[in-house]
Amino acid sequence: MEKDYDKIMREYHESIKKERVEQSRKDNEILAIVQGLVSDNMFCGINECLRYSECTSRYEICDNPVGQFQEEDYSGINGIWVSQQVGYVCDDYSGHVCIKLPNGKFFKFYYEM
Repeated sequence: MEKDYDKIMREYHESIKKERVEQSRKDNEILAIVQGLVSDNMFCGINECLRYSECTSRYEICDNPVGQFQEEDYSGINGIWVSQQVGYVCDDYSGHVCIKLPNGKFFKFYYEM
């Protein structure tokens, strides 16, 4: 019985690792596209926002923002749209951030803090 459990857990962890590697690859592809659409200054601001948001993933380019607009002071960015949920213990947060791109679309990512 214990060997079955160990095998199940090992396979589960391997599948999670594989999924994270694939998501990271997709995120890097989107970030490279975003870099080609914005100025160097704005790209620095996007990276600053990503770092501040701690654990980020599921990058995409979308037509409309989610959440509420809030003014922020990132390089080359006048503000961001934020959709946020508070966790069970009230000291953890997750949600989406959207940043308007020069082409009128939005760079959207998921974050957890």
